[in-house]
Amino acid sequence: MRELIALTLVLLSAAASAEEWVVVRKPSDPGQAGLPSILVDSASIVFLDNGLRRARTKIDFLADGRQHPDPSGPTFLALLIVVKSYDCVKRMTHDESTEFHNSDGAVHTADMSNNPKWYPAPENKWADPTIDFVCGWKTN
Repeated sequence: MRELIALTLVLLSAAASAEEWVVVRKPSDPGQAGLPSILVDSASIVFLDNGLRRARTKIDFLADGRQHPDPSGPTFLALLIVVKSYDCVKRMTHDESTEFHNSDGAVHTADMSNNPKWYPAPENKWADPTIDFVCGWKTN
């Protein structure tokens, strides 16, 4: 099952060959509470005309290697890929869409682009360091 998940992820990343995932938070050590890895696709960072930025982020719950999918066991969330908009001046974020990747290879999507809700960036930068990375990104 783990090989199937790995193959699926490889095929997905090959299909979108321009991806450049950068780790902005490493997973916690196996002896600590399980914080997932957070990555930003630096190739996806876009500067919008209205002053906002948009980027793809990935929250990887399997990055620390502790969870091993059991083919006979229940499925669980393996990773999320979220397209977010960032208001760097106000330090606010807005989820545009989310892909839910389960341990059995199933993928579900949710479109939140019509939701008007914006969320303040957490004061604890370790909780979600994506806004600092995306807002600090410089164009070539």
